[in-house]
Amino acid sequence: MRQHQSAHSEVTLTEFDFDPEKNLVRVRFSGPLKGTQALESVRELVHDSRYVSGMNGLIDLRSVDSIEMFGDEVRAGTDLVARMGEAFAGSRWALVGTSDPAYGIARQFELMTADSRFEVRAFRRLEDAERFVGVGD
Repeated sequence: MRQHQSAHSEVTLTEFDFDPEKNLVRVRFSGPLKGTQALESVRELVHDSRYVSGMNGLIDLRSVDSIEMFGDEVRAGTDLVARMGEAFAGSRWALVGTSDPAYGIARQFELMTADSRFEVRAFRRLEDAERFVGVGD
């Protein structure tokens, strides 16, 4: 688990849960989420020794209580993963957000990565996201 602390003492927690047998990494954010923290988490994930290129992912935003991320930060995120293309090539990524802001950010990311070498889909229900990445019923 990784903690990111802002100047206002708000803490964003990021947890990575790797399941190599299912070719899946689950990323869970909780607390307030800022664009710079999300970008740093992507960098950490790709450089984690447990991450395997092409691994599918499920990003869980259900415990995020506020979002400070704007279009330019979403674009920076899509640019970052594009530069790391080989790490994500052929994979499927599900983003789960139950609140309107979390789902909205997930949907923006989905739309902005439509031409990528990996698939991204936004979901409101965890079960649908799990099915998309191949671990649901």
